[in-house]
Amino acid sequence: MQTLKISPAMPGVDALAASPFYRLVRDSLMLVLNMNRGMPTPSIEVLARQRRWVQGKLVEGAANDPSLSLEQRQALIEFHVKTLRDHFEDRRGAQRRKSTSLPEARHNG
Repeated sequence: MQTLKISPAMPGVDALAASPFYRLVRDSLMLVLNMNRGMPTPSIEVLARQRRWVQGKLVEGAANDPSLSLEQRQALIEFHVKTLRDHFEDRRGAQRRKSTSLPEARHNG
């Protein structure tokens, strides 16, 4: 069986569709959307939390998939760790970006 190498130059073929990272995020989003079908629309934070959880479960499954090479499994795990790290760093930054109320300075004059 011959494998098809997807090239961006091939018309009508989405080069991203071959990326395991793209598929991981796409599948995570599709599962989250299907989980919430028919329910009241949750907040963005809830959707993001659900996507991270689903993505983690998909990565966990991929890590145990013998059809993937060790390099592919490691890359997916590293991608998920980076996703989580980016989320937590953003949350910390959001806390620092909150406007603070400073007491008004007294003017001696």
